[in-house]
Amino acid sequence: MNRKVLIGGALGLSIGAAMVLVVTLGTGPTGQATGSKTSRSGQGTVKQAVWSELASHEDPYLGAYADYFQQGDTDALDLLAAFNELAFQVTGAGGLWRDTVPNKYFGCQMNDDFKICVELKKAEEVFAKWDAFQTQASEVDSSHQAARFIIRHGAEMEEYLRTFVPANESLSAVQETPFFTRQFAPSLAEM
Repeated sequence: MNRKVLIGGALGLSIGAAMVLVVTLGTGPTGQATGSKTSRSGQGTVKQAVWSELASHEDPYLGAYADYFQQGDTDALDLLAAFNELAFQVTGAGGLWRDTVPNKYFGCQMNDDFKICVELKKAEEVFAKWDAFQTQASEVDSSHQAARFIIRHGAEMEEYLRTFVPANESLSAVQETPFFTRQFAPSLAEM
């Protein structure tokens, strides 16, 4: 009889602990393993939020992913690949912020002493952080790892997309980004 009571008590404690986890985490325990943890805003999953934000940049940057965007959702590994593709075009070596903005829009290759050019050089530290992030993301080699990576870093990815990625590669679109407004608008006003 004591053995049945112990087994029943252990089972009850296990069920109670699982219920506490579900209430505390806000999702079922399967959400942690599948990448379907709800986003902080409560609007869908972290993966869905990042994918939706990436989809808004399909036209100027991610044409190769058009079929994936039409499907409405994708594998976490494909999502990371799309993010890396976009990030390389925007802040990567030879990308928009490192080549087009300084050289095409502000002539920094010829006038590197302009205040905005000096500020753009200082921004290399910020871009290097994203290079390291991309390297870390590119080392993920399974859908399961990708889902976990997105849960851990989804908010950062969304912030990157909102901060650095202009609607298109025009100077006016670049100037509308929060990154330009914060970092470079004051330097531009002094020119």
